[in-house]
Amino acid sequence: MATYIREARKAAGMDWPVTSHTFRKTATTIWHDSGILTDRQKADLTGHAKISTLTDIYVARGELHPAGAAVMDALMAPGRLSRVLFATAEVPPPDLRQAEQLVEFLWSDYQRGRIAEVVDRLPRLIRTAQQLEDGARDVGDDARRRSWAASARTHHLAATTLSKVGEADLSWIAAERAMKAADEADDPLVLASAARAATHALLAVGRSDDALGLGETAARWLVLRRAELAGLDPHAVLADAVDRGPLTGSRNLTNVLYSRIRDAHRFDPVGDTWTEWTPRTDNTEWSDYLTALATAADDRAATLGRDAAADPPVWATSVFGDCPAEADQRDEWCAAVGRVAAYREMRGHASDDGDDVLGPAPKPGQVEEFAAYRAAWRTLGRPEIDREHLELSNGQLRARVRAYERELAAAPRYVANELAGTRQAAATQQQTAALRRAEADAVTDPSERQRILDESTQAAALAAVLDARAEHLQQIDDARASWLAHTAQTRVQAELSKAELSARDADDDPDQQVTAAEWKIAHDAAMAGEDAHREITEADLAVDDDLDDPRPVRGDAAAGTGWDDVREQVEREPRPGREDIVRVPDAAETTDHLDHAGRILDEIRYRDTGDDLARAEELNRWHTDDQAATVENDAADAPVDEYGNGW
Repeated sequence: MATYIREARKAAGMDWPVTSHTFRKTATTIWHDSGILTDRQKADLTGHAKISTLTDIYVARGELHPAGAAVMDALMAPGRLSRVLFATAEVPPPDLRQAEQLVEFLWSDYQRGRIAEVVDRLPRLIRTAQQLEDGARDVGDDARRRSWAASARTHHLAATTLSKVGEADLSWIAAERAMKAADEADDPLVLASAARAATHALLAVGRSDDALGLGETAARWLVLRRAELAGLDPHAVLADAVDRGPLTGSRNLTNVLYSRIRDAHRFDPVGDTWTEWTPRTDNTEWSDYLTALATAADDRAATLGRDAAADPPVWATSVFGDCPAEADQRDEWCAAVGRVAAYREMRGHASDDGDDVLGPAPKPGQVEEFAAYRAAWRTLGRPEIDREHLELSNGQLRARVRAYERELAAAPRYVANELAGTRQAAATQQQTAALRRAEADAVTDPSERQRILDESTQAAALAAVLDARAEHLQQIDDARASWLAHTAQTRVQAELSKAELSARDADDDPDQQVTAAEWKIAHDAAMAGEDAHREITEADLAVDDDLDDPRPVRGDAAAGTGWDDVREQVEREPRPGREDIVRVPDAAETTDHLDHAGRILDEIRYRDTGDDLARAEELNRWHTDDQAATVENDAADAPVDEYGNGW
């Protein structure tokens, strides 16, 4: 709908923004003023289940509904511009616990569709949140974080509600306040929640690129939640990423930290229950709330397991067999089936096919659902090697297919037929030379004998040339064998990816594609635009010893990497052909293919060297970590001299 409106606005030459929310609100007002449609009909056309949402919020005789105006007044209060200029007399701070309960009650009302009630009570709650922010400077650390978290939750609710009723601009203001409060709260859950509200608010005002950027940034921070689900300490993981190297000159700190965390750790979720996956937080209220949710989820899984024992579904019997009669085995069966059934219910997957019990893997960013998916996968006894391609997105699968296509384009030439033809021709010439020598021995005429010997010599010389060419072709064939072994994993991944794309009905390439070269051009342009406004640091002023390097500056597509990739060279060259014909290639053609095979072998050795260095670095890091852990354990296990107090 938004696309159609944008195209229509562009065709009409309208320079003012008309979002889908604005269009729906305008249309609703026109229908209301015309008096032709009933309230029920108007609510059906706008997609509202409750008529009160339409009449109380969307339509107010050409003016903003009084409750909506009150929300705007609370958000745009002059006192928010400057606490110094608009300082007021000291007032007692609001009750923090009561404010936290109130915002959760209003969230419950919102989830039940009581939008009008939420809008009516939001102004007072927003003013309470503002008072909590003002008093956060004078309280303890725990109360300070809770105050900012309550304010973030309040403004998140305001942003979501205002977006729901079509007030996109006000929604963005509330979302911005939620993000600022979440930063002060220092709670990843609150920050992720506020980022979600801001993303929706940006989409509502038509800023899709900014919404995409915010969503991607928030998704990168979810890597800390993945670390927590993998049994790691997220604070230690983040601190390690910060301390691993300097951040001076980084254009995007989030990207740098995300890359460091991703490269240093594996995030395979551990545990099988929601209680084990409960986020750890210093906020007691949040901890109790999350624990209650996790307990309810585990209870639901247990209930599904008991229900399956009473009435076994087809998929459960096909995978786990019939429910055992013995009590211990029955409990294990119920626990396993309940764990899988809970995941199926959460994902809405209803297939009874034993080979498709879980359905597609969760999308990237759904970390809790991914943990439940991995637990269900282990419960089914599926091999870990078979799950990797199932967890990839369509874009990642296509990237794997494209990776092998690039490798295949740069492969050493298939010369088996040409090698066979060359060896056969060499053998024929050797046979001809031997026959001519034998024939010359039987001839008495000197001139005729010399002619036959010359033919024998020519055949032997040609056989030697063909043998040398066959040796070159053998080197090319050996290089191809090395290439096949080196790219075996890429080839298997591409085949699995093609099969998975076909199973998802996504094997056709998308219409809109951006090549790597196009992306790099756009990226360089964006970086150049940022450089004009980027703060100059000491790192930018440092003298680079490489500036005196006399080597010419590269201007090709691979200049950004400093290495002319052999796969990019091949894409600029004509495609080879006639590989399936048994023939003898000429010398120039063989030399070209031999040179290309040499470049491929150099590339393979270059990659292997990099892999060896990375492996050595990884082993060294493991050794360092083990040594540090040993020292820490020895210190913890050392006997304590209770009387060694210096007396």
